[in-house]
Amino acid sequence: LVDAPALAAELGVARLLLKNETVNPTWSFKDRGTVVGLTEALRLGCRALGVVSTGNRAASVASYGARGGLPVRVRVGAETPSEKLAGIAVYGPSMIRVRGDYGELYERSVRLSSRTLRFINSDAPARVEGSKTIAYEICEQMRFEPPSCVIVPTSSGGNLRGIMKGFAELREADLISRVPRPVCAQARGCAPICEAWE
Repeated sequence: LVDAPALAAELGVARLLLKNETVNPTWSFKDRGTVVGLTEALRLGCRALGVVSTGNRAASVASYGARGGLPVRVRVGAETPSEKLAGIAVYGPSMIRVRGDYGELYERSVRLSSRTLRFINSDAPARVEGSKTIAYEICEQMRFEPPSCVIVPTSSGGNLRGIMKGFAELREADLISRVPRPVCAQARGCAPICEAWE
């Protein structure tokens, strides 16, 4: 956790701590869920990993798949910028650009997932389990006095769901006295959760 007193003063809050996820191997919080997904795939005897992603998740799955000795099949949208593809390709996956609706591509991947090919997409249960470790670390670093609220930049919701599950489990185990209030933050240009809430 990184203390941010100047930003806290600017926002008018007593204290603001930032959780730095850029220190993970592929510089993304996605690594937390991916490592659990890879472990599950290896335990189940899967022979390949797959992912539908626009960037960070694909790089994470490609990286961990290479480390775990499993081939990785990456499906990205046809409009994905080439600079994002370079960060994925460096790990040597089979990568295909697909035209069409991202949602349909995701649905197809769910149907393709099997005992031999494991897709590690955003809402895969193993990914959520990996995200719980963010809550565990926050509580550990705060001597098990959790913050009053947690603001999570959120795309599809898997990371937020995992973090809040982690806090709930710590509360259930009586390791913390309360669960922080979750705040789902989304960019104005891509805010389906915020729009649905409103």
